[in-house]
Amino acid sequence: MTNRRGLAGGLAYVDNYQKDPPAGYVDISEDDTTIEINAATAYKLSNAGVAGQYICFVVATDSVAPTVTADNKINVAAQTIMTFSAVDEYIILRSCAADTTNGGYQWRVVVNDGAVLS
Repeated sequence: MTNRRGLAGGLAYVDNYQKDPPAGYVDISEDDTTIEINAATAYKLSNAGVAGQYICFVVATDSVAPTVTADNKINVAAQTIMTFSAVDEYIILRSCAADTTNGGYQWRVVVNDGAVLS
C-alpha cells in the first residue's frame, strides 16, 4: 500500500515516506521517496532502477550529523557523499540515464539546502 504523507515546504505528497530507516541502503522501490532523519545515521543510496524517480532526505532533528553515500556521483564534480548538520536541511535528487561507463541510472542533485557535498 502506498504511504501518502503531506509535508511542509512544498514537498507535497510522496509514495514512500520513511521515518528513521535503519542504517545501510534505503528503500527506493517507489517513484517518490522521502527519508526523514532524526539521528546520526549512515545511509547508502543505490543507483535508481528507472529514470524520473525522486528522493528527498530531510533532517527533522537538530544536533545530528547523518550522512548519505551514493553508489555513483550525484553531480558533475563526481561527489558521492551528502553530510547534514542542522534541522531542516534537505536535498532532493532525481534519477536520470547514466553515462555508459557506469551503466543504468544515477541520481543528480535537483535542490540542495544545507547538505555538504564531498
